[in-house]
Amino acid sequence: VPAIAGDLALAAGLAAAVLAALTGFTDFHDTAGHERRTALVHGMTMSAVVALDFISLGLRVGAPGLRVTAILLSTVAWLVLVFGSYVGGHLTFGIGSAVNHNAFFDGPMDFVRVGKRDDFPEGEMRRVEANGLPVVIVRRQGLLRAIGAVCAHASGPLDEGKLDGDVVTCPWHASRFRFEDGRVIEGPATFDQPLLQVRERGGVVEVKLAHPLK
Repeated sequence: VPAIAGDLALAAGLAAAVLAALTGFTDFHDTAGHERRTALVHGMTMSAVVALDFISLGLRVGAPGLRVTAILLSTVAWLVLVFGSYVGGHLTFGIGSAVNHNAFFDGPMDFVRVGKRDDFPEGEMRRVEANGLPVVIVRRQGLLRAIGAVCAHASGPLDEGKLDGDVVTCPWHASRFRFEDGRVIEGPATFDQPLLQVRERGGVVEVKLAHPLK
């Protein structure tokens, strides 16, 4: 295989890495706390990979006599990349960055009690737990509706958000969801909220998932 093939592959990889860095920087703005610190480690690690590979490419093109050094730099960059990929995987699968944050919950497939009728006054949101699933319930025109209380985008508490008719706005990043069906009607969230069925029997309020979460 001619040496130029490796150089072209490295150049193509760097071009893709720059684009990935731009999207990652955008996602970084939606992080906070431990998630942000982990994302910072991931970003700095991957930036080091890009820097090492840029130097390697420069040596390959501008200093052919230092080709062995260039290859060593690329090898070091690959080793750093392995660590950065692990951190990135932890961000996604361990912390849940940029994924549906409700995927980490279970919920009731049969009706479970979450309170009494008087616990849910007209026009006010109330947060409850249903088999470990945080749920926000609102009564509008006498009818109770319920969706997951944890914003799918970044785990914001929807019960602390603003209620406008049938729509709740997340207090963290202003994603908007409809109580009627849990649908996201305005981002940055891209996933709908879990929808729950609600029933009142003998003054007792019960809920169950309308659809399985997983």
